[in-house]
Amino acid sequence: MAARSRILWSQRWKVLLPTKNGSLVMWRDPGCGCPHAVSLDSRMWSVSIVQFVSKFSSLFFIFILLVVVVVVVVVVVVVVVVVVVVVVVVMMVVVVVVVVASAAAACSIVVVVEVVVVVVVVVVVVVIKV
Repeated sequence: MAARSRILWSQRWKVLLPTKNGSLVMWRDPGCGCPHAVSLDSRMWSVSIVQFVSKFSSLFFIFILLVVVVVVVVVVVVVVVVVVVVVVVVMMVVVVVVVVASAAAACSIVVVVEVVVVVVVVVVVVVIKV
């Protein structure tokens, strides 16, 4: 049976005809061009299908594993970027509040306006660069 399956797997499959007890496989010999036909019972056909699937299951598993790794890396990078942007924005808001409060304590409206303008420009530049 092993030799028979080796012969069948080594040829190019052309036609698969279902029969009462299994299938009839027909192909053309690449050397002489002669037609060949072999009857497969259901047991041998199911073993052949299992062998075929087992050859490609490891490649499929590797492909799925690579996709999962890429997705995890992309998610981690996006989360890190979002956290960094949020931290920078929060720091800028704290700086604005502290500077405005200290300027307001000096009771000079001109100083408050100047500080607010400078801080807004700095925040815009930082956000654009991020």
